[in-house]
Amino acid sequence: MDILLGTQKVELWYFGRGHSTGDIVVFFPEEKAAFVGYQVFLGMTPGVYSEIGGDTFEHVKTLNKMMDTLDAQQFINGHHDSILSRTDIWTYIDGVRKKQERVWELLNQGHSLEEVTLVGETQGAASVEINGNRLFLGFFDGLIKIFDITDPKSPNLLTKIKCPDEVLGLVAADNYLFINYKGMLIKGISDLSKIVDIGHYSRTEGSHGMVYRDGYVYYEKTGLTIFKIIK
Repeated sequence: MDILLGTQKVELWYFGRGHSTGDIVVFFPEEKAAFVGYQVFLGMTPGVYSEIGGDTFEHVKTLNKMMDTLDAQQFINGHHDSILSRTDIWTYIDGVRKKQERVWELLNQGHSLEEVTLVGETQGAASVEINGNRLFLGFFDGLIKIFDITDPKSPNLLTKIKCPDEVLGLVAADNYLFINYKGMLIKGISDLSKIVDIGHYSRTEGSHGMVYRDGYVYYEKTGLTIFKIIK
């Protein structure tokens, strides 16, 4: 479908399902720029939601159709602050395809679906934290996964936490989990079966860095903010 914004031509394209069933691409032919919504997760775990029609294999087909059809040189995506190039998109497509091939390879080698799932559970993490025998992985889709690494060669997934936005950093100390996102969340993790909310600090952007020491959290974002944790 073509529309006019004043005198500028804009093309609306639907290449198929992937992330979900409603991924529309908005293409500006004069600028050779495409707004692709939430269809590219370069450097992240692909967000494909089967409950709303998403499909990882269709995801690859859909992106290939987009690349073969549009002469776009710039790609604006909902999960990246910077503009992506054609090379970036092809790199992402290739990465997803390789993950799919790896899953089939493991299944054909006789690994159980649970074992294959564990491989996927640990890939694409943006933040890593270790405290004692616990491994914490944070992802750009807002998910946090906690593993028991008593046996470092065989991590055991204990539980998952959902953060309201992308996880930019994690600090675990003194039975607290400090989550850096657009602000800071503090979770009580002494009992993983009953993770509790301790507090939060809201900002419009995430921190450049966050450190916990001796009951204080040092949170830096265009200036240092210091929090005292009262037990």
